[in-house]
Amino acid sequence: FYNCTSLNGPSNIGSWNVSQSNSFSHIFAGATSFNQPIYWNIYSEAGVSYMFAGATSFNQPIYWSFNNSGNAVGMFQGATSFDQNMGNYHIRNALGDNTIYLNNMFDNSGMSCQNYYNTLLGWKNFYIASGPISFQNQTNNATLGVLNINLDSTTLALRDYFTSIKNWTFLGDSLINNCCAYATNTITVSVCDSFIFNNQTLSSSGTYYDTLVNFY
Repeated sequence: FYNCTSLNGPSNIGSWNVSQSNSFSHIFAGATSFNQPIYWNIYSEAGVSYMFAGATSFNQPIYWSFNNSGNAVGMFQGATSFDQNMGNYHIRNALGDNTIYLNNMFDNSGMSCQNYYNTLLGWKNFYIASGPISFQNQTNNATLGVLNINLDSTTLALRDYFTSIKNWTFLGDSLINNCCAYATNTITVSVCDSFIFNNQTLSSSGTYYDTLVNFY
């Protein structure tokens, strides 16, 4: 489906049996109309590099069963609508070189500050909870591409776990105070940069009420 700019189906694509496939690289790259939910089982060593690169309409939760591929280079690069929590998407390595490849993964995607935080938190909790040490070592020394993704001080503190404990490198993100709204019933903010809260874009100071369940 590479560069199929009118593709947005078939409607059953999300339920296809792809268990025998070993590469999904570039499969929806450049498919600028594609925005279908996908419920796939992706097994060992199946690469997903550049899978949705340039798929500018894609913004679906990732419901995959995914095991043992360490290569997600450029997976959502340029996917400007993509804003999902990837914290349950656990990338690990079956290639034997103790490295996971995340270069350019979220570069110029639509990931919000909130979901950047959620993603890192989910990954941190998974990596801390998972043993043995041989597995822990497989998630060291990664470079995560986050060009033009915003973070606040809370996300920065979380990111420090990866840089100090796991020797990760983060490339391209920007520290902007108050870019995240965390789970609460109300927030009172002085907005210096617009951000999303309660599915609305806030661009002015004031008090806002969260009516969503499990917003964060």
